[in-house]
Amino acid sequence: MSQSNGRYLLRDALYEVREYAKRLVDDDTCWQIDEHCLLRFQGELLSEEPVRSKVLYNDLKDASEQFAFILYYASSTFSYVQPADGSEYSYRLNEEVLYRTNAYVTALLEAKVRWDDPRAVLQLSDTKWREVLQLDTSNLYLADQRIDAIRKLASTFSQGLIKGLGDTRIDVDVLFSCLMRTGLFEDRFLKRIQMALAFLEDAAHMYGVEYVGGAPLTAMADYRLPQVFINTGVLCIDEGLKSRLMKGSVMLKNSSEELLLRAYSIEICRRLSVALHTTEAKIDSLVWGYSQQMLAHKMFKIPAPRVLTDCY
Repeated sequence: MSQSNGRYLLRDALYEVREYAKRLVDDDTCWQIDEHCLLRFQGELLSEEPVRSKVLYNDLKDASEQFAFILYYASSTFSYVQPADGSEYSYRLNEEVLYRTNAYVTALLEAKVRWDDPRAVLQLSDTKWREVLQLDTSNLYLADQRIDAIRKLASTFSQGLIKGLGDTRIDVDVLFSCLMRTGLFEDRFLKRIQMALAFLEDAAHMYGVEYVGGAPLTAMADYRLPQVFINTGVLCIDEGLKSRLMKGSVMLKNSSEELLLRAYSIEICRRLSVALHTTEAKIDSLVWGYSQQMLAHKMFKIPAPRVLTDCY
């Protein structure tokens, strides 16, 4: 990834993501984008509204705690489905059972810790984390790695190594470089760090905090976007992969198929953004909202990829 004098450059990094995705798609001879289905899907997206993350709906005290919480969440949010058996992470709150992202966000908030106080975060013991995440009754994918990520980020905060994040101003370019140096966001497609920046921009607007610098984000390639594009006919894959998806076969991180699914997702969202004269990040939000409608109406005939990964 591009660096200048030891500093990671956001604009150059995002350019590299787009170019890498485009190169993978251009070199592929097995799959294709169905232009007719893409045009139809483009029309259906026009009726969607961008969806704001559940991360922003909570009772945190102020901007500094909200910003810190977003970074802890982004550093530790991986799949909430066990790739091996398809079981979902769940969290019981009083009489209600929550699942997946909603479960994890709620669990973190129920820790009742000041997220902008790294010393308080570091004081959470292994036993307390098991209680917070309800690990005795719920099977959370990569639970130990999530806890380690949160602790590493808290340690980085406590050493004063996270720059560019203030109560009145967020300097995105400085913050991006600091976060990349933690090693917690390594990914050819930069999914989780882009998600963090998108959430921070929303939160900055909510709190009236200046948000400076940055660059247009790409779509945030994970398992859900390719599932939408495959099920809507926009992305035509080979029968072998379709069969493996139907069987719930597990993909490996950075396998050729996994990289290609993510690359196609970024390239399709890029094309949609050009056609609809909007940003790729907004297209990502629209497609994610569309996926929730498909889930609610049981419209997914082909399951999402199951991937052994910590990139998303």
